[in-house]
Amino acid sequence: MQSPTVAIESYWRDVENRDAQLTLHVPFSHDLAAVRSAALAALDVVKGISDAVLVGYKLIWRATIDDPPEPSLGADLTQFLGLFYRSDDETTTEAIWIPAPVGAVFEDEGVYTGIRALATSPPIVAFLAASVQDILSTPEGEAFPQTYVVGGLRL
Repeated sequence: MQSPTVAIESYWRDVENRDAQLTLHVPFSHDLAAVRSAALAALDVVKGISDAVLVGYKLIWRATIDDPPEPSLGADLTQFLGLFYRSDDETTTEAIWIPAPVGAVFEDEGVYTGIRALATSPPIVAFLAASVQDILSTPEGEAFPQTYVVGGLRL
């Protein structure tokens, strides 16, 4: 079920370099440009009544899953799988942390058993395929580079 609104999480700064956050809501629209336009209009109104400067904002669309299935017996949110990719300038980027990874994504023999991601496991192959097919993007909105650095369990 989708939320009837989109949250605008905005970030403000004062003359002493202190930061504050303000959250507003605008009606949900299937047109992202309309949502962004409404958000910017709302923030412009706030600018008129605040001496602080707007330094950033985030649009958050919320949804819930109707009748989600029960988690599998192995689901453990204290464990995360970190997947690292390398940018075009060969800089290793921030990890993508997948909660409660399934055991099938890890090597099952050798010194890294249960720790290092197995790049040939079907779930990892599907994730990598999605990331290079423009389904996912980097935080900068760019297509994922095709060079992945080894991933593994957060220890």
